[in-house]
Amino acid sequence: CDCPRVHRVLGIDMDAELTFAPLLSRSLAIGRAKFAELHNAAESSGLGPVVTSAQVLSRVEPAVLYGAPFFILADGAVAALNRMQAQWARSILGCSLNVHISWAILVAQCGWDFRLGARAWETAFVSLARLSVLPAGHPAARVAEAARASCLRTWFRTVRAMLRTVVPGHPILEIGFCPTLASDVARALECSASRKLALRRYRWEIVRPV
Repeated sequence: CDCPRVHRVLGIDMDAELTFAPLLSRSLAIGRAKFAELHNAAESSGLGPVVTSAQVLSRVEPAVLYGAPFFILADGAVAALNRMQAQWARSILGCSLNVHISWAILVAQCGWDFRLGARAWETAFVSLARLSVLPAGHPAARVAEAARASCLRTWFRTVRAMLRTVVPGHPILEIGFCPTLASDVARALECSASRKLALRRYRWEIVRPV
């Protein structure tokens, strides 16, 4: 029907096959460009690794993770994100490319609590939770309900399955099945302020520990 192979909606590249590979590629390019800009500015200003590492969390990561709930479904997304983050760390720490250093050590040396792939998972899982605590009449809640009832492969069903498998042996509960958040979820369905509180607790008390 002469539709474009890739269509951009609210900054998200939707490809015809819904692989989200173009979105992943663009997000990685944005991450590399923004980090290069930050690193060059930090070097010219004489800022040390501690300040530069902290600035990555506030200036670079959010731009990369904007489309994370979608591109996390792309093949190789987590490995590509972690690889890019390791390159950031090597640049900040001045590490030789010829010396093997594990991703975990590089991330720890920069003072980052999570690898970038884990942050992408977190963003997707909290997005799923956000759909679950919307009022029943909300358009997004209606779409989620249709996806939940469908037998087709949908984003909703795929991310729900990932909750159980992303950390082997440690499934992450959906927000509606967390006993400690039951009262918060009930209030969230009626109040936007309560919704934000419930999602914040879900992120910090349920998703992040796992």
